[in-house]
Amino acid sequence: MSQNRSNLYFLKKPFASSGGGGLTVTLNVSPESLNLDRSGAGSQATFSVSVTTSPLTAMSLSLVSNDLSVSVSPSTVTFGPGLPLSVNVGLTSSTFGPSPVTVTATPSDPGVPPKSVNVTRTALTLPVQTNVAMWLTADGGVLKRGGGFAAGLDDPIQGWQDLSTNGLNLSQATLSAQPLFKPTGLNGLPGVMFDGVDDLLIGLDAALPLGTSARTVVLVVKWNQFVSSYGGLSWGANSSNSTFGLVKWNGTSPNAGVQGWGTDYQSSFAIPLGTAFLWVVTLSGGVLNQRINRSSVMFNAPAVLNTVSSNLRIGAETNTSGFQAFTVSELLVYNRLLNASEITQLETYASRWGV
Repeated sequence: MSQNRSNLYFLKKPFASSGGGGLTVTLNVSPESLNLDRSGAGSQATFSVSVTTSPLTAMSLSLVSNDLSVSVSPSTVTFGPGLPLSVNVGLTSSTFGPSPVTVTATPSDPGVPPKSVNVTRTALTLPVQTNVAMWLTADGGVLKRGGGFAAGLDDPIQGWQDLSTNGLNLSQATLSAQPLFKPTGLNGLPGVMFDGVDDLLIGLDAALPLGTSARTVVLVVKWNQFVSSYGGLSWGANSSNSTFGLVKWNGTSPNAGVQGWGTDYQSSFAIPLGTAFLWVVTLSGGVLNQRINRSSVMFNAPAVLNTVSSNLRIGAETNTSGFQAFTVSELLVYNRLLNASEITQLETYASRWGV
């Protein structure tokens, strides 16, 4: 995170008191402008805010962003006798939305003018940009029920925009089946949480790798509960070897695996409950590889996969016979086999999720 520090300024306001004395209030923020860099690890930016009074007395502040895609924590601070003189305020932000955003600290005393912090945000840039078939990221393009970008805790999700040029957007019109937005789902960054009961997002797979064509898939995911069924995300038709999916193996002590709907390919990785992981799958020339958390969990396995175009589904089995209770933060699909160097670049890029 880079910060553009500018000079501080001070606001003072004298008050007359019945005893002939006065009250002086000084409100500070530092820095007055900063940048939320969402392209690397450590997405939260901070600034400090303080209030001093002479003589010492209690004074509270409210901190509000003018755009809901930038969250502020804490949103209320009280200063006074026996309390800290300065507090660090944390910001998290979607990569999408207006820039700059203004965060305003307003004292409880209406006679003391507020102070503002200008927040800009760095747009995400993929390190590997050729042949991107689909790109979903929870810190950009998640649409809440009723319209607009999701920002608040448990905003119901009616759509997820594909940020690739293919526009393979996902949607869910049924209110009860809409997953929920979690602003700090993974490593202080957002996630889309599916309940494992009926939550499901659906989209077209026409621009995704089909047939036996080469592909690379990158997924950042966390299982919150194990439901005794296969499922996760998949595209294709629910007939023999016609689906391609990254799924939880059946059961309550599952391994991660690639689904073909007929012939499936279970890796050696046991999915941990409540811990996010990074999953990279490649298929080329009938050979399947799986990497999880930068280590091989399946190497050069022969695979009979011939994906037939149908739909893409996130949150359930390919025929929606079972649902999954997990949080998804990022999905990348490439229409080619990425080389080792490119995969390493994407694994470094994904470290911002804490995986």
